Amino acid sequence: MIPRGRIGALPAIFLFSLLVALFLYAARSSTSDTSEFPFDDAVPSLVQDTSRPDSYDDKPSPSHGSHDDHAHKIPDSPVAPKITIITIFRKPSREQLHLPDFFASVRANPEIDFLLIKYTQESEEEDGQGCVYVPGLEETPNAREVCLTFDEYWDMHARWTCEQWDDCVEGDLGALKNKMKARASGDMYNGFFRPMRAAIFSRWVDPRTPIWGISDLDEMWGSFDRMFPWDLAPSFDVIIPSSPNWQDDVLIFTPGHMMFYRNSPDVVSTLMKMPNFRTMAAFMQEPFLSDVSEEVEWSHYTILNPHLTFLIFPARIMQDGHISTGDGVFGFDNVGKKQTRPYHLLEDGSGKQSMLTLGQRREFIHSVKDQRERTKRLTSGQRPPTFSKLGQEYEVTLQHGTYSQWLWFPQEYSVHYSPDYNRVPRFDVNRYLMRRAPNGPVTERVEPNPPIPIQVTSDATEAKHEWDNIRIGEALYNHFQVEKYRLYWSLPEEPLKPDEYMFMERYTGVEVWDSDGRVTFSSLLDLEREDEDVI
Repeated sequence: MIPRGRIGALPAIFLFSLLVALFLYAARSSTSDTSEFPFDDAVPSLVQDTSRPDSYDDKPSPSHGSHDDHAHKIPDSPVAPKITIITIFRKPSREQLHLPDFFASVRANPEIDFLLIKYTQESEEEDGQGCVYVPGLEETPNAREVCLTFDEYWDMHARWTCEQWDDCVEGDLGALKNKMKARASGDMYNGFFRPMRAAIFSRWVDPRTPIWGISDLDEMWGSFDRMFPWDLAPSFDVIIPSSPNWQDDVLIFTPGHMMFYRNSPDVVSTLMKMPNFRTMAAFMQEPFLSDVSEEVEWSHYTILNPHLTFLIFPARIMQDGHISTGDGVFGFDNVGKKQTRPYHLLEDGSGKQSMLTLGQRREFIHSVKDQRERTKRLTSGQRPPTFSKLGQEYEVTLQHGTYSQWLWFPQEYSVHYSPDYNRVPRFDVNRYLMRRAPNGPVTERVEPNPPIPIQVTSDATEAKHEWDNIRIGEALYNHFQVEKYRLYWSLPEEPLKPDEYMFMERYTGVEVWDSDGRVTFSSLLDLEREDEDVI
C-alpha cells in the first residue's frame, strides 16, 4: 500500500504502469466467466495475512487487490462440508479476548466449514486499518477468510439484490449501493442481509453444502456431532437454535448469534418476498429495518410465513453456571425449580460473590469429565435418532403481537406459544417446535432428556442431598453475551486445551481447570481459596 502523502512524488512511469494495469484488468473482465456471479467485472480483493502481531493495531496495513491467497477458496474435497457458517467481521472497538477460544471450538468441529468475511468502514480505509488480524483464525484449518473494502462489500450486495428484482437495472446500481452504504451505520449487527448471506457470497460457498448458517464470535461451540439434529435439519428450510424453555408462554425468534438455513434458491426466493425486500422500490423506502432486524422484522416474517418450514431445537446454554470443554459445552440447573444462581449478593450491594465452594465446583468438573468419557466411546452411527418412540407431539397455536413479558423490541413483532403442560412434562425434556410442511400446522414435540447427574465423590464436603435437584445438561454452544461486559472478564492468553475445563459463573468469574483437577487460571471475584490444589 502506498503511504499517504507520497502520491505527488511518484515518477511519471508509475502513471504509465497504472494505465497499462487498468487496460489489462478491463481486458480480463470482458472475457471473464459470469455464469456464477452477475456483473463479474467487480471481483473483490482477497488478502492473505501472514504476520502475527500482538494486537489489532500492530497489524500492517494490507494491500487490497492481491489474488495470490488460496485460503479463501472453496475447500477441494470429495465430500462437501456438512454446514458452512458465514460470519461478518469488522474491526472491533475493544479487545476480543474470546477469539482464541472461539476458534479452538471451531477446530474441534472439523465437519463445519467456517467463512469469515472481513470488511472495512470508510474511516478505517483512510487509516489503513481495515483488514485486521484475527487471533486464532490462522491456526484453524476449517476456517477461511475473505477481506473486502467498504465499497467492494456493498457492491456485492447491490449487484446481487439488483439481479433479484424486476424493477432494478444496471443503471440503478449506483443509487442502490449508496443507499446501502448510508444505512450501514444503522446495521449494528450486520443483520439487514443476514438471511441472504450465502447467496451474496456464493462464490465462497460449496454449492453441495446442504445447510449454511451464521454465528457470532463471542461464543464457544460444543459438539455439532452430538448436539445438532443432523437427521432432521435437511428437511427444513430454517433451523433455529433456542434456549431450554419451561415457561408458560414461550417466546420464539430467530437469534442473531446463531441460525441455519437450507442452502436452496427456493428458500432465498421466499425470504426475498419480505415487504422491505420484495422490490427495489420497497427497499429504497424509509423507514427501513431496526438495528436488531435479525431478531425482530426478519424473525417475525420467517416464523409466521406459512410457505417456510422451520425447526426450533434446544441448543444454547442460558444457565448462569456453565462449563466449556474442547468437545462440548454444559450448563447446570436446579431442575424442577428455578435456575441455579451460583452466587449471592454482597451485603454492601457492590456486586455478587460465588457461593459454590471449590469442592462443589470440582464435582461439576468430575461429572462433565465422566460424561465426556462416555460419549467418546460412541461413534456417529451409534447416536440415537433425535425423535424417539417416547416423544410426544401435538399442535399448538402461534400468537403474535401479544407477548406480555420483557422484550427488547416492539411487542408487535413478538411471536409466542403456550405449551400444554397437562399433556407434556415441563422439565427434563428437550422441546422442539416445527412447521413440517408448507401451509401445515405448527406442532410442539417433547423428547425425554435425562440430565447428567452430579457425581458426588467420597471427599466432597457437602452432603449428597444438597445435589438432588442439580443436573448438568449438554448444549450446542454458549454465548458470552453477558460475561464479556463484566468487570471480572479475563481469559488465559492461550486457548482452552482439549483436556481443560472452563468453569464460568456468569456474574462472578472464570476458572480454568486441568485434567488433574487443579485450577490453573481464575478471575472469580471475592472468592476465598480453601484448597491447596489452586495454582
